[in-house]
This record gives sequence, C-alpha cells and structure tokens, in this order.
Amino acid sequence: MMIHGFQSSHQDFSFGPWKLTASKTHIMKSADVEKLADELHMPSLPEMMFGDNVLRIQHGSGFGIEFNATDALRCVNNYQGMLKVACAEEWQESRTEGEHSKEVIKPYDWTYTTDYKGTLLGESLKLKVVPTTDHIDTEKLKAR
Repeated sequence: MMIHGFQSSHQDFSFGPWKLTASKTHIMKSADVEKLADELHMPSLPEMMFGDNVLRIQHGSGFGIEFNATDALRCVNNYQGMLKVACAEEWQESRTEGEHSKEVIKPYDWTYTTDYKGTLLGESLKLKVVPTTDHIDTEKLKAR
C-alpha cells in the first residue's frame, strides 16, 4: 500500500509451526498520536510514532510474542522518578540568576524509558511468565 509516497510492507516467513511477521507502515497521523497521548496520560509522545509497525513471532497453536511501539509506550512510567541528565543540578545552579522558571510544568519521562519485553499473544491459552535460571547457550549458537 502506498501512502504519501511511503511504501508499506508486510512480510511473512514460516518455519515449521512458527510464523514470523514484520509489518512496516507510515508515521501515525497527528489525530491518532493525540488520542494515544490522552489515553496514556502523557503530555507528549515521540516526535515520530510508527504505531502500526509490528514484529510478531507466533506458533500455529496461537501463542506467541509481538513487539510494537504502542504497547512499549504503555510501559513508560510517567509518575515516578523523573530522569535527569548527569549534570542537571550543576546546570540548574548556574542559572540561579536567570529569569526562566525552574518549575517543571508538565513533568514526564522525555526519554520514554520502558521495561517493555514484548506483548504475549494467545490470552485464551492462559500463558504464564515465570522467572527462570535457564539461559541461552551463546557458545552453542556460535558453533557452526
């Protein structure tokens, strides 16, 4: 599909019972961005949001995981522990004589830091994520 000169793409790759899907499309329209910002109670979203871009890995039985920007933003914590750059306090002190207000009007995490690890698919399968000590054997992956 061609929208505003951008060629959207949708690619599928199957490997046994697994299907990988990658969808790339245009930047979200401003009305959609504003609606999402309201829904997430954020004063601002990243300047360019690709809300319909998805990478999905799904098993034929229905369970899987997908990665998308919208769900990642849902994990941003805008209410606790505002981030500051390393030299923020020194900079603030150097501006004590300044005319600009030091009060932050709408505090939010302008870095959009998130602990997003993907969105699980197959809710009807009642998947449960539990901590594990298992790990990926990277040495085995390196072997040819």
